Amino acid sequence: YSVVECKRAAVPMVVLENNNEWCGTKISTTTPFRKDIPGIKALPPPQQGKKNLKEEITAKSNEPLTDDGLLKRAYSAAQGLSLRPASSSMPAATVSAVVSTRIGEGMKTNNVYASASRSTMAGESSQDDLSILSLSPRSSAVTKPKAPKSVEHVLHSHVLNANEVSWEDLTADSSQGQTLRESLLAGTCIVFFNAGYQGKRFIYEKAHELGVKAVIIDSPCSWAASLASEGVISHFIGLDMSQDADAIFEASIEALRNFEITTGIAIDGICTVIELAVPMVARLTEALGLPGPGLHVVEAARDKYKTREALENHGLPRTTHVLISSEEEIEAAAAVVGYPAVMKPVSGAASLGVKKVNSHEELLSVYRETQQLLSELVVSSGALERRNEHSDTVGLDSPLRLEPLVVQDAVAASGRIPTVVMLEEYLDGQEVDVDVVLSPGLGCTFAAVTDNAPTKEPYFSETWGVLPSALPRDRCDELVDLAVSSVKALGFDSGVFHVEAKYTSRGPRLIEVNARMGGGPVHLCHKVTSGVELSVEVMLLAVGLPSRPYQRNLSVIGFGNI
Repeated sequence: YSVVECKRAAVPMVVLENNNEWCGTKISTTTPFRKDIPGIKALPPPQQGKKNLKEEITAKSNEPLTDDGLLKRAYSAAQGLSLRPASSSMPAATVSAVVSTRIGEGMKTNNVYASASRSTMAGESSQDDLSILSLSPRSSAVTKPKAPKSVEHVLHSHVLNANEVSWEDLTADSSQGQTLRESLLAGTCIVFFNAGYQGKRFIYEKAHELGVKAVIIDSPCSWAASLASEGVISHFIGLDMSQDADAIFEASIEALRNFEITTGIAIDGICTVIELAVPMVARLTEALGLPGPGLHVVEAARDKYKTREALENHGLPRTTHVLISSEEEIEAAAAVVGYPAVMKPVSGAASLGVKKVNSHEELLSVYRETQQLLSELVVSSGALERRNEHSDTVGLDSPLRLEPLVVQDAVAASGRIPTVVMLEEYLDGQEVDVDVVLSPGLGCTFAAVTDNAPTKEPYFSETWGVLPSALPRDRCDELVDLAVSSVKALGFDSGVFHVEAKYTSRGPRLIEVNARMGGGPVHLCHKVTSGVELSVEVMLLAVGLPSRPYQRNLSVIGFGNI
């Protein structure tokens, strides 16, 4: 017997899983500090070669390793989880416990559900009401060969338990399937780390429309603070974002725990649409046991050099590139890469610091310019910007104002921007964006290519775009294959991605992978052309639900910068 790690759903769950190896439980509750629930003992993963583990576990749990024993432990878990802090404003708590059996590689579940509720409303007496909802295998249990681990989180959903939704229904590529998936977001609690600029308001309005209890963590002076009073979001949590990354992480954990305790609302997922906040979200989801990619995977995507290494390790098309950490390394790097070349920070956002160079003199000048830029970045609503000399507007061609370093908001959330840069061969051809959605167990469920040509050199500023791409179908297929393969090579199996690439004279080549939804007009373009709302897919994946965007093939859209 082993534990299915409990991902926090809208209702806390306990899951015991049978694979004839070991037995234990891991509990996720709205009272994170409780570790004294009677009859439930958290046990470490099995050690290779461990013998007589069943006897040891049986002795510790005082229950035989039988289905009846598992049911009793589920009961006990439900009773323990229902003991929440007394509060006159605490809503009635409902707790479910699920016992599931895994057979081989597939997921075939015989679920036993126990529920407990306790009313803590003022003036009411507290009385537990335990009942067995089903002791026999449920005919509608979620079944699918080789179901992904995240499906275990889906099984914990109180909505799925109540409505008996099948895996096939949940992943249907149809209007009904999309409506079903979106309906399951109602009542979930999703935390958005960093609100972004005001143009992101549509995301939180969509969450509200779907019945999501949205919580935003951002600087107290963020424009999004007013969304709570407007009723668009459930709560706004203001944190000092001028601290270092570790301090922000600790403050966020404490704030989220306090939120769960004081409101009685369990957090189902954490996400962001802001590039620089992606690493912090990965840290938080790892710490809280919520769905999401690991920090090491996210950091590899944020680091352009590590991304190139991952591509090479998986046999994907490579580019010639060299890291430069000091001015003394410039000449040697140029000898390897040649001219023309592109200088770019290994970690950044919005293409700041990216520039084409054609000679050694230009390379040296651009390197010094880039070092100055990286040391004087300013953050506005979670985006990296550099100030105009005479105003607060942002422009890549604007002269830098020599001021002390200002690091706040999402920059602090991901740590300081490294001053190491990469020199890479210049790629000819047309630049494109490839927006990709990956869902566990389903693979790539959405991919669309947008033309961005011609980009304005030497900064590669995008001037216009067309979606769907006007490139031949076979070239689009190659670009999609490269984008999806690149994302997987980095270690992702779930998420919404904005991939930049070029179709060169030698075929498709990757520019970068952004592990978040595309910014600017990207969301609107997909909504208009295919009816796909990427923000909805971000929310689905954040709570562990599958994503299969239903496309309606509505129209073609063009956009441009004037």
